[in-house]
Amino acid sequence: VTFQGDIIQEASVGPTTVTAAIAPPFREALDRPVPIADVELARARHHLRWLAEALRLQGLGAAGLRALRLAERLTPQDGDAVDAMARTVRRSGAFAWGLGSAGRVDPSLTGGLGPVARAGGRPDDARLEDPTYRSLGFSPITFDGGDPRSRWRQRLAEITQSLELVTQGRDRRAFGEGVVEGPRGRLEEGAPTPSSRMLELLPALLTGLEWGDAVTCLASLDVDPAEAIAGTPDTDEEDAA
Repeated sequence: VTFQGDIIQEASVGPTTVTAAIAPPFREALDRPVPIADVELARARHHLRWLAEALRLQGLGAAGLRALRLAERLTPQDGDAVDAMARTVRRSGAFAWGLGSAGRVDPSLTGGLGPVARAGGRPDDARLEDPTYRSLGFSPITFDGGDPRSRWRQRLAEITQSLELVTQGRDRRAFGEGVVEGPRGRLEEGAPTPSSRMLELLPALLTGLEWGDAVTCLASLDVDPAEAIAGTPDTDEEDAA
């Protein structure tokens, strides 16, 4: 990153030494059908862990710790606790940290990027391709802004939706045909992971932002170096936590 004062003049993405990883049960779902309850509970926990880190980066460590603790003990019966957490986030002013048009991702560039796509009004979701999800009447939640604020709102809404799907899905299984909707977007055998695709967007997205705004933007994207370096999902890899 090259700065002029606090403004990013140029940004580039280089290699990383982080160990490649795609967390279960999403990687298992590429190879064989898995219980919807397992996938959706893992999705909700992922979004809560993302929330914990995003709050910490915004200086709200106590609220972040609360979100992290909720993620670790989350059950389908914790809907009220999730709602309370969402109220805490709203009262914190986190939704006021939107950057306007700065940090907005063009929807035409967000194919396969899950919450980032849906936060820009694009109903992009591999669950729509799965007959079991369709039988449950699944429909993706979307927002229209495509900016950091919308991405915060998107993930909070998806936590609640995932807990509802855990209850609706019970012991029914989904996926197993080489494609799965991961917590960051579409995972497909032989295709780049969502994080690796998002890395390509970062230079143009961050250039011109103040450093604090760039941190807010990055947090809202949920880019994971471990997933990015995974490149393309490989169902023969050893399970990763």
